[in-house]
Amino acid sequence: MFPFINESVRVHQLPEGGVLEIDYLRDNVSISDFEYLDLNKTAYELCMRMDGQKTAEQILAEQCAVYDESSEDHKDWYYDMLNMLQNKQVIQLGNRASRHTITTSGSNEFPMPLHATFELTHRCNLKCAHCYLESSPEAFGTVSIEQFKKTADMLFDNGVLTFEITGGEIFVHPNANEILDYVCKKFKKVAVLTNGTLMRKESLELLKTYKQKIIVGISLDSVNSEVHDSFRGRKGSFA
Repeated sequence: MFPFINESVRVHQLPEGGVLEIDYLRDNVSISDFEYLDLNKTAYELCMRMDGQKTAEQILAEQCAVYDESSEDHKDWYYDMLNMLQNKQVIQLGNRASRHTITTSGSNEFPMPLHATFELTHRCNLKCAHCYLESSPEAFGTVSIEQFKKTADMLFDNGVLTFEITGGEIFVHPNANEILDYVCKKFKKVAVLTNGTLMRKESLELLKTYKQKIIVGISLDSVNSEVHDSFRGRKGSFA
């Protein structure tokens, strides 16, 4: 049999091993079903040999030859690994040699992230005393939707599959809903950090549409409305 990496799997390369991103192009997977598989250096090197051109036996023999090891000493765990990868639909087994391209991201030279946090704007409708950005209604600095999409695409192409949007307050951005829809269609898991005061029906419907892959964090500084509002710099922000 000739093992090859399934085209729905991306191998994210790291300096010491890698990560298998399963079903990385599928946009309707839920958070609970989304799965990474960590690879140590040996497992990564073995997976990168699985392009459908060599038998399972040849792959193990080549790997062992690099480190002057005996294939016989490694057969048990190697075939256990192959069975696990096949059960998780990471690999398929061909009946004959046929070249399959392995989709990769990341780098063997330096670590590249699997998660990214993006500050969409420095503006905010509140003026919280403890804000590390000192965001406020008067603050400047907002990313255009064109630049945002370009950056999001670049991050996805380089291995990022979980994406966090923050600010400032993301819903002061004029294209907040379009941006949210864009990242939910692209990334496996999306987190939205918001103060919750500007979320209207359209935004709530959008969050409901992607509820299987989205996490919403809403700021709350106290169960006491007056204490909360004093932190937030605006009366009525608790309600």
